[in-house]
Amino acid sequence: MSARVDLVEPAAAPLLARRFFAAAGETSPIVRALAQVPELVAPTLDFVGAVLGATSLDLRTKELVILRVSALAGCTYCVAAHRVAADACGVSAAEAAAVCAAELPPDTFGADDLRVLAVADAVAGGGDVPDATVADLRHRRGDHVAVEVVLVASATLMLNRFCTALGLPPTAATAARLVELEDAS
Repeated sequence: MSARVDLVEPAAAPLLARRFFAAAGETSPIVRALAQVPELVAPTLDFVGAVLGATSLDLRTKELVILRVSALAGCTYCVAAHRVAADACGVSAAEAAAVCAAELPPDTFGADDLRVLAVADAVAGGGDVPDATVADLRHRRGDHVAVEVVLVASATLMLNRFCTALGLPPTAATAARLVELEDAS
């Protein structure tokens, strides 16, 4: 697949975007697309890094949310990239397949994961998020978890729309790692 905009090559990276380009290996197509508007690279990636990076919500749970939202939004770029990231965070092949399915299989996840994924589903579905869905997560895991799950799902939707609208392709390294993951399962 070819991107719908020119992806900035490392040698042509604008000054404001250079620090986000990989010193060795491939630079993310997200960075390369954002570099078209260099003044937006740092604020966008700083925000995304803060939301999707290490916080009180464990990375495995974040990756489940990101995969679920990305699958529901139909973002092939984010599903590919985060299938690889999810594997690194301990998400099994069966869990990844289940979270990417249209309907969650009933016996794949525990109650805590299902509460989180119910909120992710509601956010990804658009419109109002039911009070009971958020209340159940708040009651069992706390306000901070509810806030963070909604923020991770919402930031993921932003990236899903960005990547899908611009037709961003996965990196060669991501594509190769996906083949390895498929061969292993």
